Amino acid sequence: MRRNLTETLLPQLTPPASGRLEVIDVQVPGFGVRIGRSGSRTFFIQYRIDGKQVRQTLGRHPAMTLLEGRRTAARFADLARAGLDPRQELLAPEGNRFDIVADQFLHRYAARHQRPKTLRETQRYIDGVLKPAWESRDITTIHKADIFRVLDALVDRGVEITANRCLATIRRLFNWCQERGYVERSPVDGIRPPARERPRTRVLTDRELGAIWNATGELGFPAGAWVQMMIVTGGQRVRDVVTMRHSEIQGDVWRIEHPTKSESPHNVPLSTLAMELLSVAPSLEGDFVFSTTNGHKHIQALSKIKRKLDDASGVKDWRYHDIRRTVATAFGEHLALPPHIAEAVQNRRSGTVSGVVAVYNRAQYERAKRDALEAWSTYVRNAAQIGPIHATARIR
Repeated sequence: MRRNLTETLLPQLTPPASGRLEVIDVQVPGFGVRIGRSGSRTFFIQYRIDGKQVRQTLGRHPAMTLLEGRRTAARFADLARAGLDPRQELLAPEGNRFDIVADQFLHRYAARHQRPKTLRETQRYIDGVLKPAWESRDITTIHKADIFRVLDALVDRGVEITANRCLATIRRLFNWCQERGYVERSPVDGIRPPARERPRTRVLTDRELGAIWNATGELGFPAGAWVQMMIVTGGQRVRDVVTMRHSEIQGDVWRIEHPTKSESPHNVPLSTLAMELLSVAPSLEGDFVFSTTNGHKHIQALSKIKRKLDDASGVKDWRYHDIRRTVATAFGEHLALPPHIAEAVQNRRSGTVSGVVAVYNRAQYERAKRDALEAWSTYVRNAAQIGPIHATARIR
């Protein structure tokens, strides 16, 4: 199909039901756009070198505008007519190509320093957004305008928070590139997040907390028991409770040795209620406490568990992380505990204790943490009207 491509026409081209659709531009010979089944629109150029037809991807719309695509295609065509291979003349040296540098960033920095969830997010933005936009470009030719085009495209799709997260990935990538000498200065300097984010303030009421706790009984083990443990341990981080191991439990203390978000080991005193929950958990072969694979792998499908919990409890518009905020709020409002105790229980570093005190006060408040979690467990018992703890049915 041949058409006079315009910025207005490009979004109107209907994706094919299968395969891909190619539309050739009537203005620049060999230049066209390829529309994938998913709706992606990628510019390309076709030309001949030594009698052989070559096809080269130029970039993805709208990160690359139609005007930029035509100009790049025209340069490719001019060089090909002169008997020169445009790939050798115009594409970045292999060591400076964006996709190669980005892969180095993932291997040498992200894989070593980022938590698994953050690493997956970084990989997703690089592979799904940045590589399609910049592909084989020389990383030194990527400027502010190029970054804004990527961000604007995400904002125009209505995913503003995704644009913020993508900007954070770009910032980390180019800071690493600057440190490594790929670029003299990061082009991200001075770019503010496209969207203003409002922190969540959701705190569960006593009634909602009780409803969620009582609904966990319908989920059985390990799903229901996992949520219960997250509550009674004072809203420990989801990942830490998910990966809880028997080998980490030393008497009535849960010692989290693996890297935590605060990058330090963390002792969680186990309250009477927490110990009751552990006492009725089934014995498994493997080390993981909450598992559907006899302890060999930790619990999975957290989103599915959340949907079941919503249906069973009737509580809506909440997230697992809201448990953490609910505990911190209750510590202050209902249990009259100072903020630094809540921080110690949840292994947070908010700045409540700062300056010289933060450097020299290494107290872990172990006694205060135990008293706080015991008081919190009593609070939960009252809110949910918890009776004796019995073994729950195991779900495989």
